Amino acid sequence: MSPEEWTYLVVLLISIPIGFLFKKAGPGLKRWGAAAVGLGLTLFTCGPHTLHSLVTILGTWALIQAQPCSCHALALAWTFSYLLFFRALSLLGLPTPTPFTNAVQLLLTLKLVSLASEVQDLHVAQRKEMASGFSKGPSLGLLPDVPSLMETLSYSYCYVGIMTGPFFRYRTYLDWLEQPFPGAVPSLRPLLRRAWPAPLFGLLFLLSSHLFPLEAVREDAFYARPLPARLFYMIPVFFAFRMRFYVAWIAAECGCIAAGFGAYPVAAKARAGGGPTLQCPPPSSPEEAASTEYDFETIRNIDCYSTDFCVRVRDGMRYWNMTVQWWLAQYIYKSAPARSYVFRSSSLQRQRRKKTVLWTSMAVQRLRHRAPTAQGAGSISGLGTQILHASWHGQKLQKKPKTVLLFNQISRRSASNPLLRSPRWKESSSPFFFLTIHPFHFYFFLTRV
Repeated sequence: MSPEEWTYLVVLLISIPIGFLFKKAGPGLKRWGAAAVGLGLTLFTCGPHTLHSLVTILGTWALIQAQPCSCHALALAWTFSYLLFFRALSLLGLPTPTPFTNAVQLLLTLKLVSLASEVQDLHVAQRKEMASGFSKGPSLGLLPDVPSLMETLSYSYCYVGIMTGPFFRYRTYLDWLEQPFPGAVPSLRPLLRRAWPAPLFGLLFLLSSHLFPLEAVREDAFYARPLPARLFYMIPVFFAFRMRFYVAWIAAECGCIAAGFGAYPVAAKARAGGGPTLQCPPPSSPEEAASTEYDFETIRNIDCYSTDFCVRVRDGMRYWNMTVQWWLAQYIYKSAPARSYVFRSSSLQRQRRKKTVLWTSMAVQRLRHRAPTAQGAGSISGLGTQILHASWHGQKLQKKPKTVLLFNQISRRSASNPLLRSPRWKESSSPFFFLTIHPFHFYFFLTRV
């Protein structure tokens, strides 16, 4: 393991006992204590490059205050423009940031765009309320008011997921601060239940990376090997890549579980990244809270089994980095000005009640699952989503064209291959399908090597 990987691991492991300390604390201690820990970790790992995150936060907050009715699009343009500048620092002759700074900047970009969208939704709801002349009850997921600068800073630097994720909304952050009877939220058992595969994944990572080191593909001798041998090498190398991310994301989820972060009643039917989808009143007494069943689906970032044993590209994208996939669907694809022609076709067919054809059934399936990689296939909005996704991922400007190409081709393959979508194929295919042509293999080799 490299020194950077050891640093990530130490940060993730430290967040677990810290979570237990913050779990039963009051809202004030949670807010400022978590922000102090996160800012301390950022300063320790990023040093003076922490200034990049501060500039991004201040710029976004200024846009929110100046134009609350359209701050989502403005914040999106600002954060990704600064991300582009951030990636071009070495080309401009400026000091190159550390990899930890890049990780902080990536997660911060997601959080600030989400915050701006939540503020815009609040502004729209308030205008509708004023126009109607009567006050409605609290809406699901709506903010109580526009956060101040200090509240924005505390959300941005909260130690939870500050480098590895999972992504969470400001509404989720507020629910954690104001969590009623936090002592009744179970932590230890859910943490152990979530953490048990991590040691196995860690051992598999160490073994596979030792036997098939990634550095070998950067040597000239590697390309002297026969083509079948080079193609086979993709499998163990990407296997190690997945195992490393499994360990990191499971540890990050355990840090959230230890703090009770993202805990909602099962009846709320929470989604990864988005939070509750059904209104569920908070418990009014310790006894009611103790009898309530909770889950941590809001901060669930990886489904290891479904990722490795999926047979369709769409499924692989859905179960990998789940909170980011939700962010892309919610804040990019759904808000895109151009809609998929598949969507329009599907809507017309349902309205006219004509016989369903292949493309319409595929569009209905996309609407049901709301996966951005499948929804945007063949459309302007889908292509825009993939370009932005690639821009968010790419660590170097030289890699961005390849990343854009791969994300767009992944979405096209997902939509244009009905054979992989059919139940007959899914039932007859081997569960070890991922060992041969796992959909992420080619993405990895064109973007990482």
